[in-house]
Amino acid sequence: MRGTTSAKLRVLIVAIVASAGIGAAYSAAFGVLPAPRSLMAGAMVGATICATLAAFELFLLRGGVRGPVRRSFRSLMIMRLLAYTGVIFAVLAVVPPAFAPAADPSIASLSARDVAFSFAASFVVMLSIGLTELVGPRVLVNFAIGRYAEPRLEQRILLFADVAGSTALAERIGDLRFHELLADTFDCLAQAVVDAGGEVHKYVGDEMIAQWPVRTAALNARPAEAVFDAMRRIDAWGSHFRERYGQVPQFRAGLHLGTVAAGEVGDFRREVAFLGDAMNTAARIEQICRELDRPVLASEAFVASAMMPSDIVVEAVGNHPVRGKSEPLRLFSLHRRPNGAL
Repeated sequence: MRGTTSAKLRVLIVAIVASAGIGAAYSAAFGVLPAPRSLMAGAMVGATICATLAAFELFLLRGGVRGPVRRSFRSLMIMRLLAYTGVIFAVLAVVPPAFAPAADPSIASLSARDVAFSFAASFVVMLSIGLTELVGPRVLVNFAIGRYAEPRLEQRILLFADVAGSTALAERIGDLRFHELLADTFDCLAQAVVDAGGEVHKYVGDEMIAQWPVRTAALNARPAEAVFDAMRRIDAWGSHFRERYGQVPQFRAGLHLGTVAAGEVGDFRREVAFLGDAMNTAARIEQICRELDRPVLASEAFVASAMMPSDIVVEAVGNHPVRGKSEPLRLFSLHRRPNGAL
């Protein structure tokens, strides 16, 4: 199962359980059915509405590059309004009567309060899902448990990736269209990162920073696999990019393994920041890609930690000076072997 699908399913399960609890609590307070049936009906209503709407949000409105519907706020709102209204009325019309006594099914009839509460609860749950997607489920959990309330040193594999030729491209197609292109490109990159077990750390202009924990040699190769998977995804959407933007974007990527100081920063807007020499080195490796005209470069520390799959070729490109470091950095170029090549 892909990482993105697994992450969405985890969010979906948590939302369904929470919604079932909310529905049961509402029925306990305001339900008209006998006690056991009332709790079961409320839980079933909450779980069914949430499962349907959350699946609609997570699996139908997300994924792939941003199509015309996802770009239009008005279209999204109309789709959501229709979906929410249809699902809520259908569930309320079917589920509670199924739990009503056979002698008097009318006691489970629809009420304005039930409809209003269902809309309000659905809005809160979907807003929570949106917040989870905004900051990332792992970051949200880390904030909740206070993992990074105090800075801590951690080993991380870092990926810095930026769009090649972004200045000229933005000048040619305009800032608004270039912003759309970045969003589509980052969609492909982010999906590849999450599928490979990583996490997007942040977006900075035309650059994306992602990170992975250091694990086994086989798992440590997954960041490199994510880079080439992202390239494959962008190529698969080539006709979309050419039709809308006039060309298929290319990106450069730098990979490094090192120690970062991770901790919360900010007041009204908090985030987990990664600081230290490893971040500076990874950023510099990505910059050297431009100087050497290589799409993917990796440090010796990363290459030594990873057992690369047979289709990824590792080529030494020598030692290169890095600003702020006394010793040059030994770098390796990565590229994917053509199908069938040995």
